[in-house]
Amino acid sequence: MFISGFLQKAENIIAKKKRMAEEQVFNKGMFEEVCRRYDLGKLNEVPMRETRGRINNIFRVQAWSGDYIMRAKELTEWEASQRAFEHKVTDFLYETGCPIETPYFLPNDEGDKITKIGALSVEVYRRLSGIPGDIRGDGSKTDIISLAAQYHQAIKSFPKEVMPDRHESEYDQSGWLRERLDAIEERVRQDPKTKIDQVLGDNRRLIVSAYDLLQENVTPREAELPIHSDMHAGNIIIEGDKVKLIDFGSVRPGTKAGELWAESQTSPRKLSEIVETYREIGELSDEEVAHIRPEGIFRRLHGIRWTYEDMRGTDEKKASGLDYMIQGLKKSVKQFENQLAGLEN
Repeated sequence: MFISGFLQKAENIIAKKKRMAEEQVFNKGMFEEVCRRYDLGKLNEVPMRETRGRINNIFRVQAWSGDYIMRAKELTEWEASQRAFEHKVTDFLYETGCPIETPYFLPNDEGDKITKIGALSVEVYRRLSGIPGDIRGDGSKTDIISLAAQYHQAIKSFPKEVMPDRHESEYDQSGWLRERLDAIEERVRQDPKTKIDQVLGDNRRLIVSAYDLLQENVTPREAELPIHSDMHAGNIIIEGDKVKLIDFGSVRPGTKAGELWAESQTSPRKLSEIVETYREIGELSDEEVAHIRPEGIFRRLHGIRWTYEDMRGTDEKKASGLDYMIQGLKKSVKQFENQLAGLEN
């Protein structure tokens, strides 16, 4: 308990120092440089930090030419490639006249979407007007499943040749995930040291059996379109009866089944009802429906691997995250077993 508390305090101190360092970077001179590089005109007022920026530093920048959002972060190599894909997706939606308004990242004075300022990678897009949330002007609630169907219709002709090769619906054809899970299991078995080791050790059989269940019963699918991966009320803006979709930071190659699995986790509706709602707007084959539950198993397995190897935080925090993933895996396995048995989920 003492060690955990000490680590948490140390983590808080590091986070505070990082915020203080960032505040020194985000000064008037930096914002003026951004305005110059993106030809926004003179600043009208001091930019305001947006509270929704948890991973990125997000500011509202009001300049002579309009109202903008600036996103800034020190990117890893993988994050930079992810941003490049995000730009391709949002460019496509903008250029093809998507009926759902989405962000369009502006090019800078050199034609690039990202501007390097010190260690930071900066992006700018015109701020979408409206009220955050999923409640329309008439008081009705935006249906996320219907929104997903509309988005899939708009993005379905996105060129597959520009999508990254690897995607979750491959169900680990390369064997990479199984290799990582086996390595983690071996470490836990030989030298368990932490609470997270104990949680993983206690659920070793579940993880292995879930992986095998997937491999024995599901045929991998090709990625068919870029899925948004993060549709919820916090990423919706309403202006009158118009719905706008933001935050494409998690966009990835995938399948409609993958998107629908994510939405099914927060919906009180049965899967059959979700499918029926989707089909009122978009096409969804029975084969695609059959892949919704397996997507859940594979994502949970990936989440377990990520929590153990890559998640930052105290051992207690990681153990809590791992336990959450384990509970989700149990639920996904049960749902898929019911599907195989012909039972309603």
